[in-house]
Amino acid sequence: MTVAIDFYFYQDNAYGYHLTNLLIHIFNVLLLFYILWILKYSESVRFITALIFAVHPVLAQNIAYVSARADMLSAFFLLLAFCAYLKKQDISFNQVLLFIFACLSKETAIVYPLFLLFFLYSNNKSIKKSLPFWIAAFFYFLLRQSIVGEFSQQSYRGGSLWITYATMVKAFSIYIMGFFWPLRTMITPNILIEHSWLNIRSLRASLLLIVFTGLFIKIYRKNKKVGYGMVWFVVFLLPVSNIVPIKAVMSWRFAYISMVGYHLFFAEFIESFKHKKYLILTIIPWLICLSFVSYRISSTFKDDVTLWRPVMKNYLNLYKPYRVFANHYLRQDQYDSAIKYCELGLEKFPGNSYLLWDLGVIYNIKGDYQDALHVFRQVSLDVQKEIGIDFLYSQTFALYNLQKFAEISRLVELHKLKELPIKLLNLQAHALVLTKNEQKAKQVYLELLSRNVTDNAHEDYMNILDLMNSG
Repeated sequence: MTVAIDFYFYQDNAYGYHLTNLLIHIFNVLLLFYILWILKYSESVRFITALIFAVHPVLAQNIAYVSARADMLSAFFLLLAFCAYLKKQDISFNQVLLFIFACLSKETAIVYPLFLLFFLYSNNKSIKKSLPFWIAAFFYFLLRQSIVGEFSQQSYRGGSLWITYATMVKAFSIYIMGFFWPLRTMITPNILIEHSWLNIRSLRASLLLIVFTGLFIKIYRKNKKVGYGMVWFVVFLLPVSNIVPIKAVMSWRFAYISMVGYHLFFAEFIESFKHKKYLILTIIPWLICLSFVSYRISSTFKDDVTLWRPVMKNYLNLYKPYRVFANHYLRQDQYDSAIKYCELGLEKFPGNSYLLWDLGVIYNIKGDYQDALHVFRQVSLDVQKEIGIDFLYSQTFALYNLQKFAEISRLVELHKLKELPIKLLNLQAHALVLTKNEQKAKQVYLELLSRNVTDNAHEDYMNILDLMNSG
């Protein structure tokens, strides 16, 4: 909805979309400052913590990457809900409504009741007060499943949750250390996928997590306020930690909501430090360094080339940069350059179905239909299924231009008519007429007439049906 509003005002002017992202982030900074004020932190701690949150490089991707707004918008509603609870010290309908808005912005928010449960317990409040949030989360989950259908995006890496976590422990350690100094700040952080725990990388990351957890428990026993931030941080990493399989091992834009908790924890650390003024003075140079890193990250979002060139240079085992470059040049009608990057990618990753799919689309647009069809036939069935109707249309388009009408009839008959878009039904209908399969063609034209088509198209379909009926 927010992007639709942006489009109404700014159309194709990217400036307006980035301005909206920046404003949402500024509101979140102010809400964090307000939460610290309610929790009675000193003015200097509130100011320095909010300032770190404002300029931290870990959050730069969400601001610069327009579609990553979902995380910021969800954080905005969650912070409003938490503010409302802290102010009132009780649960209200408004808080539950804000929680629902947060879920509708980004499904990561569904774990908020888990944090609230801990917060209530730590403050000796009745945990039953969190029940309205659990009920709202349950109905949101049902709504999500009725729309999305699938529970997860893919299967576990390595075949099981246990093996997947040989990789995830490294991601967790990077998230933890990233607060102090962000590493691998490119758009796609490259983490080697592990297939066993018996390697130095996973064991080293596991040791760091054990030490970090031990220190947290020790501090929490003395100071319960430390727990608010760290439990927030951990809870909001759960949905992106591959407990339910997702496509990415990690991404900094996933960490926006979690980092709110890290800043709450850091505020408590500064507040409890004996020589607070001296600590803040040492933080300032670090803050300046973080600002420069954030500026550098933001500047890479100028276009696809500036964004993905460093990834292609540093991470040699990723095929995605080649796809991005190919589509970048395709949008500029530079077909030869687009084909070149697909072919370079296929040299490094032979048989990669995604690169083959991109190459086939480029050949289609260029008019090399035989080459397009040859490439499409090499795409794996799994990727064909993932791409779905778009793949079927592209393949059908190539067949149509090669006048392979009988093959179109066989291909499209595997799908229900109601599942197919108008542009694909048009190709199918013409192919059926040209192969003299009039009975099936009539069914397709009747389906087209039931769709929301233009008056001219409706008239054409009626005329064709009349011709077929009259023999």
